[in-house]
Amino acid sequence: MTTPQATESTRASVAQAPSPSALRDVCMRIQLLSPLTDEELERVNRLNPGWKFEIGPNAELEATMIAGGVSAEIGSELNRQLGNWRVAGGGGRLRDSDGTYKLTHPELGDRTRAPDVSWVSGDLLEATPRTNRPARGFWSLCPTFVIEVRSSSDSFRVQQKRMEEWLQFGVEAGWLVDPLEYRVWIYRIDEAVESLGRPAALSGEPLLAGLVVDLTEVWTFADELAEISDDNA
Repeated sequence: MTTPQATESTRASVAQAPSPSALRDVCMRIQLLSPLTDEELERVNRLNPGWKFEIGPNAELEATMIAGGVSAEIGSELNRQLGNWRVAGGGGRLRDSDGTYKLTHPELGDRTRAPDVSWVSGDLLEATPRTNRPARGFWSLCPTFVIEVRSSSDSFRVQQKRMEEWLQFGVEAGWLVDPLEYRVWIYRIDEAVESLGRPAALSGEPLLAGLVVDLTEVWTFADELAEISDDNA
């Protein structure tokens, strides 16, 4: 249970945070006196629009800018296509960037993470107690598949590390979509990372049987992002 002092300390630290528009490639880490409850972390996110708060190593509160803009549109497009595949027979559950997971690892410790897109297989759902995936709150499980979309405020190195940690926590496969460099990095357990330059489509095989994601719209959004960057240069 979080102490009143820890809660007030967190509120004060968050209140002093600079506005997202004033930052680029920043992740703030706030050391808490004691861990936040799920309800308190939800409240911190709700009270600070423009930021995403997760629990990092050593119970630190990690703050990153919400992607927004073009990156959010890319995430929505990927979610749409995976959603169509799921309904057509892929099964399981699909979650967007609001879907937060409580993760644990003997070396990495306890974390909360909210990928841009995540899919939980039907088999994993059946094997997970209902109490671990409440209707409201964070799910205490590791998704089967994740997608992270790099935004203009994200460090590529940090995003790579995030994907590597997803595999350590138990994700079976994942994609890092980088619209800034027009590349997709494919991560799979016990396999070398695969890098593709502006692929026209991506296959989910063998894990997501029958899934083929058309990336035409994704690269159209990436072109818009490049134009915006040129205008602001």
